[in-house]
Formats: sequence, C-alpha cells, structure tokens
Amino acid sequence: MKNLFTCIVLTTCLFNLKAQKFEVTQRGLLDVLNTKNEYLVLEVEGKDANFLYNESLKFIALNYKNPDEVIKAKIENEYLRFESFMEAAFIHAKGKWVADPVNVKWTTELKFKDSKVRYEITPLDMIVVPAATDRRRLVINGSQTLSQISIFKQDGNERNPETRINLQNFLNGLVSEYLKFLNDTQKEEDW
Repeated sequence: MKNLFTCIVLTTCLFNLKAQKFEVTQRGLLDVLNTKNEYLVLEVEGKDANFLYNESLKFIALNYKNPDEVIKAKIENEYLRFESFMEAAFIHAKGKWVADPVNVKWTTELKFKDSKVRYEITPLDMIVVPAATDRRRLVINGSQTLSQISIFKQDGNERNPETRINLQNFLNGLVSEYLKFLNDTQKEEDW
C-alpha cells in the first residue's frame, strides 16, 4: 500500500512538471514552466502544423454558436485569432460568505508549428457582476477604485488569492479542453 501511494505521488509530480498552464502573476498571465513567456507552447506529438490548424478550426466550429463571427484573423496553417465571451466564467470572492460572478471577454491567438501550438490570451476583459451594485472591471494589476477591482495591490501583494486561483483555474481549463480536443483521436461517433 505504501509503494502504491509513493507511485501515485511520483506520477502526479512528474505530470505537473510537464504541465502546460498559465499562472496569474502581478506581471500578467505567464507560463508556469517559463515565467518570461506570456504564452504557452502546447506540445502535440506527431501532429503537423496543417493538422493542428485544421483541428483548431474544427474546435471553434464545434464550440461557438457563430464561428465565422468569432474568428478575427487567420493565415492558413500558421495563425488563428478568435474572440470569446463567457458569462459567470468564474467567481470573485469578496469575503468568506460573499462571491460575485465574473463575465469574461478574451482573445486567443494560436500560432502553429509541427507538434506545437503557441497559445496566447491577449486582451482579457473581466467584469464583476454583483447582485446589488454597479458592475466593476476586474484587472490583474492596478489601483482599486470605485469602477475597478484589482487582484494584486500596487505593492505586489495579493488582495484576494481565491479570485486569482479561480481565474487561473478558468484559463487553464480552457487550455486543457483545447489540448484534449487536439489529442483526441477518437472524435468520430459510432452511429
């Protein structure tokens, strides 16, 4: 039993070492494994740039109501840029018992090479939607005002670690869903 537990812990640690995830920092969204990058390099073994580009177009077509409207730029087999919006994407926790949903609008840029996709989230527009008061913009770094809430204080300390973690989990969920789609070889349904 002890050996099984040790194997599980080691496997989890090794998996997390290769994790392709964003970290929300005072400087913005950074690659957990390479914090000088504001983008992720997603490894997709054995897939060429053409395949990755076409599968990304399929991903958008299957996951968006109006795929032609969300795609803002494309260069065949090289580049895609598309916009997304999600209501109540994650929760901004204001205290132990109070939490407000956050609506998020963002742009994703994808660049393709053989076995790799560069995944970048460029503008990230977040609006906290409380039940009783006016909406406020949520920013990663900045001053706190009547119209704006920031995750990090100007001195670099976090105002609310739970909101940062919720945002991080939301963004990394998007990456995981996309990667799962690219790696899924069994997409065809058996009728």
